[in-house]
Amino acid sequence: MTIEQLRINIEELEALTSSGNNYIKVEKQARELREELITKQYMDLYCRVQLVLAESLRCQGIFQESLVIIEKSTLQAQEIGNTILQARCYRVWGNIYIELSDYPSALEYYDKALVLYEEIGDKSESATVLCNIGNVYRHLSEYASALKYIEKALVIFEELTMKLQVAKAISNIGNVYAALSDYSRALEYYSKAIQIFEEFGDKNGLAMTHVNKGTVYWKMSEYSLALDYYNKSLTAYEELGNKATASIVTANIGNIYQNLSDYPRALEYFDKALAIHEKLGMKANVAIVLGNTGLVYRTLSDYSRALAYYGKALAMCEELDDKIGVAYAIGNIGTVYYKLSDYSLALEYYSKARVMCEELGDKAGAARYTGNIGNVYTNLKNYSVALEYYRKAFSAFEELGMTNEAIIASGNIGSVYIHLSNYFLALKYLMKALSGYEELGNKRGVATIVGNIGVVYLKQEFQGYNPDKAEEYLLRAMIMNDEMGSKEENINVVKALAELYEQQKRWESLEHYKKYQTIKEEVQSLEVKKQADRFDLLRQIMEKEKARAIAERDGEIQRLKAEELARNIALMKKELEELIERLVRKSQFIRSISGKLEYAMSLTNGESRRAVYSVIELLDERVGDEEDRIVVLLQLRAVYGAFMSRLESVYKELNDGEIKTCALMMMQLSTSKIAITLGVSERTIEKYRSTIRKKLGIAAHGNIVSFLQQFLEE
Repeated sequence: MTIEQLRINIEELEALTSSGNNYIKVEKQARELREELITKQYMDLYCRVQLVLAESLRCQGIFQESLVIIEKSTLQAQEIGNTILQARCYRVWGNIYIELSDYPSALEYYDKALVLYEEIGDKSESATVLCNIGNVYRHLSEYASALKYIEKALVIFEELTMKLQVAKAISNIGNVYAALSDYSRALEYYSKAIQIFEEFGDKNGLAMTHVNKGTVYWKMSEYSLALDYYNKSLTAYEELGNKATASIVTANIGNIYQNLSDYPRALEYFDKALAIHEKLGMKANVAIVLGNTGLVYRTLSDYSRALAYYGKALAMCEELDDKIGVAYAIGNIGTVYYKLSDYSLALEYYSKARVMCEELGDKAGAARYTGNIGNVYTNLKNYSVALEYYRKAFSAFEELGMTNEAIIASGNIGSVYIHLSNYFLALKYLMKALSGYEELGNKRGVATIVGNIGVVYLKQEFQGYNPDKAEEYLLRAMIMNDEMGSKEENINVVKALAELYEQQKRWESLEHYKKYQTIKEEVQSLEVKKQADRFDLLRQIMEKEKARAIAERDGEIQRLKAEELARNIALMKKELEELIERLVRKSQFIRSISGKLEYAMSLTNGESRRAVYSVIELLDERVGDEEDRIVVLLQLRAVYGAFMSRLESVYKELNDGEIKTCALMMMQLSTSKIAITLGVSERTIEKYRSTIRKKLGIAAHGNIVSFLQQFLEE
């Protein structure tokens, strides 16, 4: 291969690295080129290949080898006296340290690169490094310094009339304002960047800025707009062949569905992203998606799976030596224990994460875990200590200029004062938080604070007790939560409304509604305890099924051990039956209350009738309680997964609903119970039975359950 051909190949590899299309392919070709260059002693080209190899390894999360290569490359660049290559080495070195969350080292090497670029008079590269330095300061939550460096870079790019680089710098400034929760200004900068990218037809820059804009709308709880921008960027990256960034956007879309409580779809997008990350060797991103998946299971109260995913994310971050990632994974594990009411362990993990963030200079992370510690003390009813931590968090966020987080801390302080019956101070902090959320356009935050303000006005011991205002705020919160699909957030709001109506003795039937709320909360509490008691249930089921299959196949298991495994699996099946019974009882109870409310509505006047009707609608929504149903269906898949998969493979005509119906029929459930479990009508189940009979070839007088049991035993 001629030196010119080698040079062309290196340039192609450099372009491929920038596109982020396939890091594993880049690594393989760079290693092959490196071997050829060693024999030919082309040291400048060899150094360039080393740089490409180091970058591809960095993008795969293989940081230690990347550091070894870049150290050698820097020495070689110095030996041959190539200042440009030496400066590029320092830049790559800085990039690696950013990935490792070692921001002081990243700054050190970016500064070295900047000095060399300024010495040789390369203004464009100097400006690029200034942007890199600005981004490091953004990670350090030093936003004034971040803006200073990026704006300095912007001036240089404008002088050089490098409009595309101008657009990238403008987009980076938008990122700083987004971190500061100044969403209107962030959107303003993103719009300017988009205009330039569109003018020059830069699809990559356009896609990148659409991602940033989508993230701002996500933070503002404008989920439809966020999805719109994410989908635009996803389409663009797929057209560009940039699989790596497309997979990151896919994960972001999963985050949106997580916020919308559409957990199956969230998991679907996370699984897609995870598969691409793993294929491309993007280990750092694998860790992020594992953490996101853990959050879904944590929200579903499936704490065993949540811990399993957080544990995998922690192990991956430790392998990558990603210290910030380790701190966040530890904090996530702390949140699981917080949800399980194991406050001593929650404090231990939160404190450890907080100390790590402080040591790494991550002021924002340290402040967040300070607030989390305040949450623990609030639940422990140690309100004086909780206030101390919330105030520390509030001061830190204000100092950092992180408006959204400061507002959250203010709202938390207000909530503590409610517990302390200091309602004037509670209103002061809550009103401050409300004003901030409204200014930011954060609908979820507004709904939460509005509900809390309603609770304050509901307190009869408060001198400013005002039931009319209480109802106004509570109804506003309920409507906002309904619009956003925030079912969990509405529990306390509806409970407070029930309390208000009871105080005013407006409807006797609301006593039943309050009773329903109490029972529902007790059921949820018992469910959480049960989840804790049967930690890692699904993993145990899979392991026991696998152990039994292997034992039966090899004939190496003793009879008693087989019986033990069978008993364990039978117990797990019984737990599934109890879950379904609980779902059925809840559904029947809600429907009975709806009937009583409908009777009450016939006895009331027009205004009261409308209010009763709104409560009936709310109850009707709870009949289709998707959170409970998802848990049941996950458990069903765990217990009957092998049977369902085999049925699906043998009888390919069966659809998903019919396969689930077959599994539920194996449990000897009635048509009405199957309908409630699947969230469909009894008529639909009857239709499923008819089509199942036809697709399985069962005669009109034949027994479907007997056929399925025989199929299971084959």
